[in-house]
Amino acid sequence: MNIYKKETNGFCIYAKRLDCKFSVYPVPQKATYVSAWMNGQIEPGGQHPKATDVSLWYGVYPIRKGVWSVLFNWGKILLLCTLFYVSSCASAPPGVVQPPKTGYVIASWYGSKFHGRQTASGEIYNMYSMTCAHKNFPFGTRLRVTYLRTNKSAIVTVNDRGPFIPGRDLDLSYAAAKAIGLSEAGVGRVRIQHLGRNMRYVKRIGPVSSVSSVGPFTIQVGSFREKANADHLKEGLRIRYDSVYITTTYLNGRKYYRVRIGPFTDKARAYSFAKTLAEEGYSIFITIKN
Repeated sequence: MNIYKKETNGFCIYAKRLDCKFSVYPVPQKATYVSAWMNGQIEPGGQHPKATDVSLWYGVYPIRKGVWSVLFNWGKILLLCTLFYVSSCASAPPGVVQPPKTGYVIASWYGSKFHGRQTASGEIYNMYSMTCAHKNFPFGTRLRVTYLRTNKSAIVTVNDRGPFIPGRDLDLSYAAAKAIGLSEAGVGRVRIQHLGRNMRYVKRIGPVSSVSSVGPFTIQVGSFREKANADHLKEGLRIRYDSVYITTTYLNGRKYYRVRIGPFTDKARAYSFAKTLAEEGYSIFITIKN
């Protein structure tokens, strides 16, 4: 492969010959230039006769060094663009999951260790209520759960995230597990039927007009006095979302653990992400990262 170049006012225009065809690096702005190169109407390293100004060339780079330096500098530009994109959107919101009408999953149950703690939806977990935890279903999803071994059923509402043990899909409350005869076995295969959703779990985003237009921005999903509750929420969020972290603050001498997602350099992206979380059932608000 032969490399040719032409210097014009400190700019280097590069071309390469490969398989008996010429291509320009950077590529000329006009298609006619490309055609001229390929048809041999321009000498290697030369300009199109109509190109009287170097600015007519697309992507001509101000450098006097070799072609590898040009490639290296363009690589740096692409890397910076990539980093900017990643920083402007912590992760693309995957959207609210729509449960299947029916399916088969592995269920378990959780009880006294979590009784009285805050769930991922913000409700207090009550092991004697007919609730459950699921990794993806939006909060408020109503399911009929049937244990195949006993053929007993119970209707439960998703208000938490989990289970976090590989191979398990659904964590029932103690009351629900007992109702279908799963409490003694602990783990079993069940059939789930989607019965709709209690829409009171859908949240609204607070006003963002009061938030500064200058970022970076972050989305706060929860604030807790107990670190265990913050860790539980963070673990649940990380099932679907990236860039989840915990920050601490002191208010009136008390320490709080705040669970957040971000940062976002763009306010509109932060709002779009927050909207998905609110539809899923999380209580959130957008704030400035500090």
